[in-house]
Amino acid sequence: MRTKRLYRRVPVKKISVEILKDAGLAKGGSGTCVGLDIGKKEIVAVVRWADGTFDAPWSIKNPVEIDELIVRLQTLKDVCDSLTIGLESTGTYSEAVRYAMTAAFLEVHRISGKASSDYKEIFDGVPSQHDGKDAAIIAELTCFGKGTHRPYVPPGEVEQEIRHQVQRLDAFDSQATQWCGRLVEHNPGDTALCCVDQTYRLMLSMEHENFLCA
Repeated sequence: MRTKRLYRRVPVKKISVEILKDAGLAKGGSGTCVGLDIGKKEIVAVVRWADGTFDAPWSIKNPVEIDELIVRLQTLKDVCDSLTIGLESTGTYSEAVRYAMTAAFLEVHRISGKASSDYKEIFDGVPSQHDGKDAAIIAELTCFGKGTHRPYVPPGEVEQEIRHQVQRLDAFDSQATQWCGRLVEHNPGDTALCCVDQTYRLMLSMEHENFLCA
């Protein structure tokens, strides 16, 4: 991938399944891989064929277009000698697509963020990093066997409870920050309001809610 043009993303719905199938039959030898760069709202996927060439990146809306991605990955799996999907560890953003790929019996491997970062200049001689390139790097490292098997495993009850409480704390913190900003607007001379403990800020905001909404 030596030109910027190859990094231009194509919406996944514009990727013809029939054309992809023909490409897989022609180039999908053993060692075909797909790299996924997963964000909160978008997944970028890049196919690396067994001969070392790449397709242009696909853009997938996360999570609403995951089914579209799975259809195309299953098409590749059906016609290629082998198919491995690589991704970085991206926390909860990757869980929906990992679950879908595991349910579709696709081989999923995890690539460490450090490995991807170290490889970015080796990959094309340029130290810059962006989603299309990141997905291509993940695909190549997956082909080189740098990943570890990473199917989706449902969290246990304790882990689910921890995640629930963390999400609640995040929501409380966000609310406290908003109310603190409103308090500062009403008390511009009191800069100490910006420095109080988050828990106290939430309690303070609740006490002043009626005043601020008046």
